[in-house]
Amino acid sequence: MSGKRLHLSVLVSTNMHTTELLSQSGIEPWTIVSADYQSGGKGQRGRVWESEAGENLTFSVLLKPKIGVSNQYLISAAVSLALVEALDHYGCDALIKWPNDIIVNNHKIAGLLIENQLKGDRIEYSIVGIGLNVNQVHFSQFRWPATSIKLENGRQLSYSRDDLLEVVVDLIKLRLNEAESSGSKIMNQLNERLYKRGELVSFDRNGESIQGVIREVTADGHLMLSEKEGVRAYSNGKITFRNTFG
Repeated sequence: MSGKRLHLSVLVSTNMHTTELLSQSGIEPWTIVSADYQSGGKGQRGRVWESEAGENLTFSVLLKPKIGVSNQYLISAAVSLALVEALDHYGCDALIKWPNDIIVNNHKIAGLLIENQLKGDRIEYSIVGIGLNVNQVHFSQFRWPATSIKLENGRQLSYSRDDLLEVVVDLIKLRLNEAESSGSKIMNQLNERLYKRGELVSFDRNGESIQGVIREVTADGHLMLSEKEGVRAYSNGKITFRNTFG
């Protein structure tokens, strides 16, 4: 793992702190900002990210991807693949739940929040925030149940967050390079690890329940769903999974 790492005990948000550093003094790509605890950690659409202090991996990494704006979902695909592959190393069979969660045994083990700064038709930089549950064993009841590496592998073992961080970042570099050279390859690999692919799934859409068979995710981030009326593409936020496993 190369790149400077800035670690603090407590931050409101690693993404927010990275943004502030970028605007105030400028920081190099692959700079990592991590914290033992985030007092205001967020997921997509402002949802709370719960994490016990010192138990999990919460960090942001600054990227300067060579990816066009129309294909910016490839960044999420590359990072998601890196996370499931890192979890493979730790004995967890993980899947990618569209648009931005990592699932093990129908429980959420990781999530990401990507904030892109756009300039014309290119991405000037991306701040990738990642929360990965490592040693936490007790979770509040949220909409989607949570798990951790420790829970999945038995409570007898504890895991080094620093070692895991190195594995994850190295895999992000590998997968991002592949995304920059072959977006179709990355998307094929993502769809091979896509949660509930080929299954009939219930979603919420503007307050109503709909059902469809998950087909794939496209390079522009749309979920392709086979409904009674035919195949329909949904962008992030238009539909959400209905959790039937909690």
